[in-house]
Amino acid sequence: MLFATRTGTDAEKPVVFIHAGGFSGTMWRDVAALLPNTDCVLPDLPGHGNSRHVRFQSLEQCADELADFIKQRHFSGPVDIVGLSFGSYVGLLLMARHPQLVRTAMLSGFHVTGMPNPRLMKLIGYITAPLMQLNWMRRRNALAMGLKDASLASDEHGNPHADVATVRRLLNDAVDFDARQLLSAIAVPTLVIAGGKEHKTILGSLSLLRDQMPNCVSCIAPGLGHAWCAENPELFARTVRSWTSDEPLPDRLEVVRS
Repeated sequence: MLFATRTGTDAEKPVVFIHAGGFSGTMWRDVAALLPNTDCVLPDLPGHGNSRHVRFQSLEQCADELADFIKQRHFSGPVDIVGLSFGSYVGLLLMARHPQLVRTAMLSGFHVTGMPNPRLMKLIGYITAPLMQLNWMRRRNALAMGLKDASLASDEHGNPHADVATVRRLLNDAVDFDARQLLSAIAVPTLVIAGGKEHKTILGSLSLLRDQMPNCVSCIAPGLGHAWCAENPELFARTVRSWTSDEPLPDRLEVVRS
């Protein structure tokens, strides 16, 4: 079973936060602290953090493991999910494969059409994965993503959250990820967001997700990057609170129109 921490109140509608690749549930610490009245559940995905005993095999396997986790926690009903990057791919597959477990979703920083130049992207991932075992490289990557606390890229002992094999496999899966055939069947109310400084492939997926998913709203967080949850945790937390409570979204967000 996946490891998880839990913060906030023991509410009837928990929010499950799904972390980025190479991180763990601890990456959500600042956002969760701004949601003291929300039941924040922060699992470590397969191959990561305190769930490294569960070997990472594929994005689909991660979604199934997360589904088993949600079932075994005996929540009173479907949960809200929030994902970033790797966590968003897993979150989308969770909705496609286990829709009865998800009430609403807020997903950021992912694409659904496959990456351009996949061979080159995989080669870069293959080369850089071993470098992510170096503390200075993880800290540099964390700061580049917008994390204010670079120590979140390592565990409490200063070690990486994921090994080389896990990082390589998940990067390959992310490069190849193409969910276009799944979108029309995903009816879960979903908010899809990208920072305004995101990669064009991710920004280009916003309109497709809005048009193909029956209950999808797409937005841009202007001036922010891939890990905008760390650049502006206050805005991110307000967005989570608004979306899960069916309230108006923060004015700063720009809705992607038809």
